[in-house]
Amino acid sequence: MKQRCMSVLNLVPHHGKTPPCADLIISKGVRRVVCGCIDPFAEVQGRGVRKICEAGIEVTVGVLEKECLELNKRFITYNTHKRPYVILKWAETESRLTNTPFNTPTSPLLTPPP
Repeated sequence: MKQRCMSVLNLVPHHGKTPPCADLIISKGVRRVVCGCIDPFAEVQGRGVRKICEAGIEVTVGVLEKECLELNKRFITYNTHKRPYVILKWAETESRLTNTPFNTPTSPLLTPPP
């Protein structure tokens, strides 16, 4: 069974603060690893793949990379740009105006009260 074992990951295995999953992959006898994208975290980037390759395990990187980058966009944005991934959402009128400060008597509501 171990001879046919394959691991599929959305990020390349790392070797950093947490216990290295690269060591676990090697110790479990995995013969092939398929990774979606490289981990952008500078302290671990590439070390897990290198370690797995040195153990004689076949490694393929970049499978469904676009989807993996989308799946990990918060982690990747934090590690590449040193900022959180932010989604902004607002309401505006047809004339592209946003609401004035809340709780003022003259404040027009974008959505009329029920």
